Amino acid sequence: MRPLKNELLVEAWDRGSRQNPLGRALTMLAASTQRSAGDIVALSIPERDLELLRIRRMTFGDAMRGFLPCDSCGASLEFETRVSWLLSRLEAVRSGSDATWQTGNLRFSMRPVNSGDVAAALAESEPRTARRTLLERCTTAHRIDATREEPEPLDLEFDREFEQTAIQKFEEIHQGAEVVFTLLCPSCGKHQKAELDIAQFFWAEVRSAAIALLRDVHELARAYGWSEAAILTMHDARRKAYLEMVRS
Repeated sequence: MRPLKNELLVEAWDRGSRQNPLGRALTMLAASTQRSAGDIVALSIPERDLELLRIRRMTFGDAMRGFLPCDSCGASLEFETRVSWLLSRLEAVRSGSDATWQTGNLRFSMRPVNSGDVAAALAESEPRTARRTLLERCTTAHRIDATREEPEPLDLEFDREFEQTAIQKFEEIHQGAEVVFTLLCPSCGKHQKAELDIAQFFWAEVRSAAIALLRDVHELARAYGWSEAAILTMHDARRKAYLEMVRS
C-alpha cells in the first residue's frame, strides 16, 4: 500500500475524472495497492472503506476537515475528525461473517455487499429492482433434506416474507459501517445529521491535490522547460524549493 503522491496522485485523478463515484473508489485503491482488479471489486464495502481510510491517512495525514451547507438556513457547517478514530470505530463495529437464517426446511446465507453488487444494482432503472438485485447477489438459499449429506442449492423466490427478512438481515450485517455526524448550525441553532461518504470525501481531496500539483508542474515547466514526468518525479522538498525561487 502506497500513498497517492506525485505520479500516483495524478494518475488516480486522471483516470477517476472519467468515472462515476464507484469507479473512482476502485481506481484510488488500485493506484495504491498491488491487489488485482477482481480482488478489489470483491472487497465488501465496509472493507473497501477501511482500505481507503488507510490510504487517505498515508496520503494526507490523520486530520480530516470538511464543510457542508445547513439544510435549514444554508450557512456553512464545519466538521473535523481524525482518520485514526474512524478506523478504530469501523474496525470495532464491522461484521466479517455472513448472516444466516432458516425458514422451514430452507436455510439462507447473506454476505456483505461488494462493489460488483453495487455496480449491478446501479445498472437497474427501478429502485425496487435494484434492491432485489443486491439481495439476490448477496444471498444464497439451500433446502435442508435429511436424506442428503449436503444441502441442495436453490434459486431465490422473492415472496413478501423472504424480502422483509432479507432486508432486515442486510441492515444488520452493514450496521455500524456508516459514519454519521450530528452538527449544530451556529447561525440558526438547528441540528443536522450528515453522513460521511468516505470514498467521495477522499476523491474530492485527491482531485484538489492533483490540480494543485499540476499547477506547480505548469509553473516549473514554463520557467525551466522541464517535462511533466521530470517534475513529478522530484522529491516534494526539491520541487518546493524551485517553486520558491521562481516566485521570488
